[in-house]
Amino acid sequence: MTRIRGGPAPSREDILAADRIEELARTELERTRAQGKLWRDGLAALITLISASAIVKGRDTAKDLDGPWKYALGSVLVAALVCALVAAIFAMMSAYGPVLQKIPVGALAGLNARQLSEDRRAAGRALHQLRIAIWLTLVTVLFLISAVALTFFAPSQTAGTSCIQLKVKNGLQLIPTPAGQPTVEISPSNINVVPC
Repeated sequence: MTRIRGGPAPSREDILAADRIEELARTELERTRAQGKLWRDGLAALITLISASAIVKGRDTAKDLDGPWKYALGSVLVAALVCALVAAIFAMMSAYGPVLQKIPVGALAGLNARQLSEDRRAAGRALHQLRIAIWLTLVTVLFLISAVALTFFAPSQTAGTSCIQLKVKNGLQLIPTPAGQPTVEISPSNINVVPC
């Protein structure tokens, strides 16, 4: 026959640890919602930054790029803005939860345990939504890095500029032209195309 005996009485540290775990479980939803609010605020700032830079510097940034690179830059910036908006929506869903909160129904017996269980499930959903917001924020940052790389490294329209060297009576005169051959018909002895 097996005898079951109780273990030693819990120490003060054991009781404090158990209270701490219970407190963490009880406040998990509140802490997750607070983190969602912070991410929402950060994403609002990021969306403002993207929108303001697109409005203020957008045309100046894109005017020097060749045709297809302008569209690539615009597409990357639009993708960054869409990702940031979707991330902000997920952060708000994490911060505020569903629009309609469930009201606990049923017997009062076990109501606290049911409510704690529902809070734990809500905290799990909020944490999942917050993780999605974080990943979408990282994707937004990657799109922004791509946009910056495009503005620095994409070929510009001025890269292939050449000059027409025209012989005149008092010396030479350089006339800038777009890349390619000049369209002015002058005898070959009087004209020479050189880099500017």
